[in-house]
Amino acid sequence: ADQRATVLSDWEVTLAQKEAQLNSLQEAFVKREGILEDTTASLNAQMASISDKEREHGKTKIQAQDQIRNADRTIRAAAQEAAALDQRRTALEKREELARESEVRWKQR
Repeated sequence: ADQRATVLSDWEVTLAQKEAQLNSLQEAFVKREGILEDTTASLNAQMASISDKEREHGKTKIQAQDQIRNADRTIRAAAQEAAALDQRRTALEKREELARESEVRWKQR
């Protein structure tokens, strides 16, 4: 009976030790679970930030392309206007030349 009490007592001590180890492991698991949740939340926030930046970059790129198209239109319009002004200048020069010739002919009469 005395031996049984000793064996039972040893088992109780071993069981208490195993329970303490299990509790310690459970606490470590809970801590790691919390760390994992925090890390996941942080990664999700970083991914959202990256998505926002990509979206903003896309908007900026579209705005830049629009500005380039507008600048191209402005350049084309200015070139057309310059060509029209050049034609007008040439026409005026021809008129001036014709007017001078007419004046010379008129004076010769």
